[in-house]
Amino acid sequence: MYNFWRTGLMHYILTQRNYLTPHLTQIKAHPHSSCYPSLQHHHPERTDPMFRLASMLYAIFATSLAGIGVIAVLTMGYDTLIPIVGAAAVGAVIAVPVTLLVAKRILG
Repeated sequence: MYNFWRTGLMHYILTQRNYLTPHLTQIKAHPHSSCYPSLQHHHPERTDPMFRLASMLYAIFATSLAGIGVIAVLTMGYDTLIPIVGAAAVGAVIAVPVTLLVAKRILG
């Protein structure tokens, strides 16, 4: 029974991939066409190296500080939803100025 479902699923995935391939190549063939306005660059200031570096650093700092906050709250004995989510949110908010400070120092 397991092999039947597994082979049936693989057959479905392989046949669906063939149907999706022409659509994906069509989208990739015309990335700057006027029929795809969302793919055009409307924010040239976001290609700034400071923004790119800060985006990458924020992903690291926000998860680290949110994790530290959650561990601190759990260590203090608060094991309900509100303190855990609150600590994670506070860690993510504190990560914003930390990220900007580190990114400015890296870029000089």
